[in-house]
Amino acid sequence: MDKPGFHLDEDVLSGSSPANKVPYLNHGKQVARNRAGIWFCGFIFDRAFHDRNWLALAVSDTPQQEGSEFEPAILLLGRSEPHLPAVLPYAGGFLNNCCLLLDDNDCLHVIYEQENGIHVIRADASGKNVRNRLAKVASWAKPKRLTEAGSALGDAALLSPGRVVIYYAHQGTLFEKTVNDSAKAICKNATHPTVHIDENRTRHVAF
Repeated sequence: MDKPGFHLDEDVLSGSSPANKVPYLNHGKQVARNRAGIWFCGFIFDRAFHDRNWLALAVSDTPQQEGSEFEPAILLLGRSEPHLPAVLPYAGGFLNNCCLLLDDNDCLHVIYEQENGIHVIRADASGKNVRNRLAKVASWAKPKRLTEAGSALGDAALLSPGRVVIYYAHQGTLFEKTVNDSAKAICKNATHPTVHIDENRTRHVAF
């Protein structure tokens, strides 16, 4: 078997090389599971066409279901069509990335990147019969805008139940922002951040 190749933005590993632009996030923060064992998967499709560009949420019916057995995904945001209605009101703008966070109270936080900035929406995702509830607009809090236009979402994490922190790049600078607080610049010339919070609540950010 060939040795795995590493492509990093910073020369953390000997022999690493700069990464190209990553078009979408793929660090595991798109999958979550509630206390009842129900699976959630958030994703963006299609990035090639504005009229088929949605933020979608796939939800299992049972803890044992595999992805191919899931019901059709819920279209949370995007341009509504008669045969493809979106759940939430949509002001337009290309959708590009998303993260899912499920806190200890089974509140689902969906953080997503749009042309006019990064936003968060929330809903109660507790219990086993949750899919039908999440397909209703009344179940979701109104979208809250977190950053300005041109921000590229990198990662998100929970500092405590209900307290979300995001990491994003804007004009070549990497920022950390806790919802309801001001953004803090971390460093220049950094992209594709990934965060891990250890048992001592220390934040480790790789980029």
